[in-house]
Amino acid sequence: VASPVDARLAGAQVRGVGVCFFPYRLVTATLPSHKTLHYLPAVLGKMLAARAGAWEAIYLDGDDHVLEGTTSNVFLVRDGVVVTPPLHGILPGVTRRFLGTVARRARIPVREAAITRRELLAADEVFLTASTIEVLPVVRVARRRIGDGTPGPATRQLQREYTRLVTAALAQSNR
Repeated sequence: VASPVDARLAGAQVRGVGVCFFPYRLVTATLPSHKTLHYLPAVLGKMLAARAGAWEAIYLDGDDHVLEGTTSNVFLVRDGVVVTPPLHGILPGVTRRFLGTVARRARIPVREAAITRRELLAADEVFLTASTIEVLPVVRVARRRIGDGTPGPATRQLQREYTRLVTAALAQSNR
């Protein structure tokens, strides 16, 4: 299925977005590393997020750990370190994986670790990644402001480096 990029994306990448929590806990998928046609939670999550005035809904597991967004991977920044949930129970996003290269180039440490709802709400910065949104700053989680309510410095640095690396790769492929 092809569709145009969301017209709000450019502004959202500058200002940041709000996200909400998916109200139902997800049981770890049987085949979490495979994209399947089971989109019901994602469609419901997008609908609920839209009703809440949010860009995305974030899935939590039964232990209140952050998994991923309905169509994105989730990252937080705490004390200058980027943290993302481990791959257990989530899709290994292409952009999520590429962000490791982006962060190394930007000299920002990245690690995988379990993230609780409380830790996400208390993060210095939060952002989402996906091929269609690149690196998207989150400035509000469940109506709670993240940091000072604007995209943080690590997120901005990762956005710039991501754009630089993608632009260079596209230039290389056009030769």
